[in-house]
Amino acid sequence: MASSASTTDLRRQNRHLVLRAIAEHGAVSRTVIAETVRLTNAAVSRIVRELVEARLLTEYPATGKRRRAGRPQIRLGLADDGAFVLGMAITLNQKEVVLATCRGEVVARRDCAGLPLDRPEPALEALAQAAVELIAESGRDRRRVLGGAALLSNLTFLTSEGITYLVFYLLTGLLLVARVQAVRRLKEWRGRGFQADSHLGILSISDSVIVALMVLLVAFLVVPRLIPGDRFWQPAHDIYEYTRSPYVQYEEDFNRLFAGLPARKPLPYRIWGDVMAFQGTINPTTTPVLQVESPVAMYWKARSYGTYTPKGWKSENTVVQPTDWTPTHSSPQPYEKRFEVTHTLTPNYRTRNLFAGGQVISSDRDVRIETYDSPVYNIDLSGPLQLGQTYPKVELATVNLDRALRESGPTASRSQLAQALPSGFHLVDVERDGDWVQQVRVAEILPEQPDTLSLRTSGKEFRQGETYEVTASVSLATPEDLRLAGLDYPTWALDKYTALPAEVPQRVRALGREMTAGAETPYDKAKAIEAYLKTFPYSLSIQPPPYDADGVDYFLFEQKTGYSEYFASAMTVLLRTQGIPARMVTGYTVGNQVPEHDVYVVTDSHSHGWVEA
Repeated sequence: MASSASTTDLRRQNRHLVLRAIAEHGAVSRTVIAETVRLTNAAVSRIVRELVEARLLTEYPATGKRRRAGRPQIRLGLADDGAFVLGMAITLNQKEVVLATCRGEVVARRDCAGLPLDRPEPALEALAQAAVELIAESGRDRRRVLGGAALLSNLTFLTSEGITYLVFYLLTGLLLVARVQAVRRLKEWRGRGFQADSHLGILSISDSVIVALMVLLVAFLVVPRLIPGDRFWQPAHDIYEYTRSPYVQYEEDFNRLFAGLPARKPLPYRIWGDVMAFQGTINPTTTPVLQVESPVAMYWKARSYGTYTPKGWKSENTVVQPTDWTPTHSSPQPYEKRFEVTHTLTPNYRTRNLFAGGQVISSDRDVRIETYDSPVYNIDLSGPLQLGQTYPKVELATVNLDRALRESGPTASRSQLAQALPSGFHLVDVERDGDWVQQVRVAEILPEQPDTLSLRTSGKEFRQGETYEVTASVSLATPEDLRLAGLDYPTWALDKYTALPAEVPQRVRALGREMTAGAETPYDKAKAIEAYLKTFPYSLSIQPPPYDADGVDYFLFEQKTGYSEYFASAMTVLLRTQGIPARMVTGYTVGNQVPEHDVYVVTDSHSHGWVEA
């Protein structure tokens, strides 16, 4: 019996070796597998035959490769539906178990919203039960679910008490890896007939302990000194920044992944990407992030967001162009009551996202602006007009085009249609059925000076301490000017900056009407909303919105406290409920002015969110 059990374990181990070799190397031949796992070709062929019959492996011919006899060489790969893996996503906003193929295709998922995270043992039991039920419901054989585990940690959200457990976990993990490698190496040597000292195992353990402790000392005592925000050794910090630079592009995704968790450690600086998710507690620091030399104190914009979702904000449908770019369809439309100011900015960290005050006109560096091109609208003229479903100026264009067709006939020429358009629109295309006009595409004419949503490098990151100069246009409008601005909004502003998702709760829309009921102008409505929001207390220590909640609704009616991103989001949404174009903006406030100089030192604690309307 012992011999039979030993043989069974050996076969199981060999099957695992073959599967792992294929998983690591992709599609491979039997010969490559035999060389990798150090088994004979006959043994590999027998194992492969068993795994193919079990539908864990798939055989297919290698493209362009043949044996000497002329038959195609067979390659082996994991079967798409032969084996499955379980994944578990656990954050404050998301708790679910997922069953997927080895290719990453999701087969089934189960929501675990009621998971008791404050009680670890019941939570693990609930996860295990959910996993068993998920496999049963999917109809998959549980024996085809592969085992494994992974630890993904973000130390920003780790409690101080958790550091002790993390160090212990890493120490034991390193010792385990070292011990396994030592045992494997001893077994390999003995298999080749080499004699090894019996004390070698003990010596390897002592050496492993020393090496593991050195690694942990470096990780927990040296590396933290390399992070900006405290005193650090500059050469070491430069090496750290260089080695992390290939992974900076993924920081935005991880920030969004962990947005719902409260930060328990201060971050050296904020990162604003294409998505700004509603977060929980944040801990800004006094780390200098930016130095600005400017004759005018301004807010230093990082990003602008036009699309609201219940989970936060997105920047989408934009283009990135040089500063001297003009929209496809544009005309000179000088802004009134503005002046130009030139300022110099120096980031204190490597970055692709740059900062500027006002509307960027030019720069002394090869930089890019994020903006938008001329919007195009499709007007259907194939049947009765459908009015009341789009923006006023587009409806005016529709009515004018319909009148032109009635006056000139359904085969009206392109020039006749172009002349019928109201000012501010350009005829792009005419779609006909034969000679009869069916649909017209018109573009809105934008100002030649593009609207700057953000500023960024043209390619590589700016290095820490690298300086750039920006000339921008800044408004001089007074409150009285803004009251007299009127309601004649361009269509692009209504289209981009008044939209709200249908799922925004009605009580948010009702609050917007209530807050602005006595205000006559858009400016007065904005001031009324601002005054209402000022009654809410300011706090950096808050809970993130629940997974199924609307962020602004949760802030206004449940939490009723927060920091600038929540106040600005609420004001932007409330303005939009009243048809007033508004967008969410993030960046930094003015900063601390150096006495008797036009120089401002901006720290992470100056990070801010505000409204542009």
